[in-house]
Amino acid sequence: MAYDLSKKFNNQSNQLIDLRSDTVTKPTLGMRKIMADAEVGDDVYGEDPSINRLEKMLAERLGKEAGILMTSGTQSNLCSVLSHCARGEEIIIGNSYHIFTDEAAGASVLGGVAMAPIETGNDNEMIPENIFKAVKPDDSHCPISTLVCMENTASGKAIALDKMDAAKNEAEKHNLSTHLDGARFF
Repeated sequence: MAYDLSKKFNNQSNQLIDLRSDTVTKPTLGMRKIMADAEVGDDVYGEDPSINRLEKMLAERLGKEAGILMTSGTQSNLCSVLSHCARGEEIIIGNSYHIFTDEAAGASVLGGVAMAPIETGNDNEMIPENIFKAVKPDDSHCPISTLVCMENTASGKAIALDKMDAAKNEAEKHNLSTHLDGARFF
């Protein structure tokens, strides 16, 4: 679904920040100049100072040991799911979230990871009760619930931190790991 928001907000100070996709954002001339002038190096050998700074900054902000830059949100989501889940396990995910709706079922196709989509709330947040209901019993007929996949924005709208915390707390009650699709993290 395409929206032309440019006509809705003409005044620079009242412009809407479009969060519905990281692919609709186009770099400004200033951003392009910074990219053209950036010092670069081979990221595989740890020689790219921009990537090194970005990874270090994110790791520090999140209190993590390290960070890693991936070429796309789809790639980072897939790597995260595959690092948390083995074949035959499952993720519990909002029924409108990108990993479930927009990433070609990569977790299932490439990783053998089942997806259990749940209904989200009015603000696209994961509802703790729905997470609880989706957790599978310890039964050889069921996939093993392992991971809850959350988003910080859905359908162009930021999800409140207290609602994300409630979902994370519910996941922890069931010893489930959590993953945040943080495409619009900052």
